[in-house]
Amino acid sequence: LAANAQLLSFAFDITSDAISEGDETLQVRLSSDSTTVSTGTITTTIADASVPVIQLSGPISVLEGRSASYSLSLAELGLCAGRSINLTLAAGGGTASQGLDYTALQPGDLVAANGISLSGLSVDAAGAITLTATNTSGSDLQPSAPLLSFNLQTLSDKIGRAHV
Repeated sequence: LAANAQLLSFAFDITSDAISEGDETLQVRLSSDSTTVSTGTITTTIADASVPVIQLSGPISVLEGRSASYSLSLAELGLCAGRSINLTLAAGGGTASQGLDYTALQPGDLVAANGISLSGLSVDAAGAITLTATNTSGSDLQPSAPLLSFNLQTLSDKIGRAHV
């Protein structure tokens, strides 16, 4: 054989799973007891193509003066143990006014689900909360697993409608 001639080739099939787990590495090693091996190990990174999908659930209507409960959960994919998701939560943008019709969402209003740790909580000038939710459960979370919940309190404006 000529120098640098290919002696053998092989391929690995990389399977896609239903867990968002981050990139992983695969090491391929070559050794020989009858010749010198110039490059004995190659590390290949398997890029995770799974991006977590988060679902927000809550009521479509609520009476004035009552609390509205919301939750965030994984939708289509699970979340690997130790993996984090960065989120931003904001209330507003409709016809209701913060302070007149509902109370502002505060970081202390957020309740992490079992096995989820919330960190990096900050509030911007518009009142949006940015945070990181991390799976600290020690095992992979499956699709539909809860991440966090919170309540928004509506305010009663005590304005009645006149009946004619």
